[in-house]
Amino acid sequence: MRNGPAGAEGRTRVVDRRGKGIAAIGIESFADVVARHVCVDKTMVIADLIDRGGDTWEAMRASAARLVAEEFARHSHLLDSPKMAQFRRDEFERILSGNVPDAELEHSLVFLCKLLRNHHQQQVVVLIDEYDKIVTEGHLHGYRKEATGFLKR
Repeated sequence: MRNGPAGAEGRTRVVDRRGKGIAAIGIESFADVVARHVCVDKTMVIADLIDRGGDTWEAMRASAARLVAEEFARHSHLLDSPKMAQFRRDEFERILSGNVPDAELEHSLVFLCKLLRNHHQQQVVVLIDEYDKIVTEGHLHGYRKEATGFLKR
């Protein structure tokens, strides 16, 4: 999924990678998007969940925390931004460390998007591939309720 252009009311439009929104601009797959834009666009947030998993919710959560920390590390230039308040730097560093409470982890990608938008003054694109992997693993290993709750928040 990705953020599409903002509508008239300024709200971000979410477009599924299998939907017409992506096909209409000539993107055939997640790999195509990453190959075209990752190296040059600092306003992208990327979460590829294909290699994430675990036999327990705790293992899956730890895997998700590592993924988020890796993405925060990719955007560590934000720590030098004069637009970021100290308390936000502290939160950024906690997430970067991977040692965060559930509430911060659940909202970490939204937090990162807000920081990127504020710093670059541009729309932020969020790419999440294999987002159903968390639910599938949860179903197979008995933590589906936790997994779906995590994705909804």
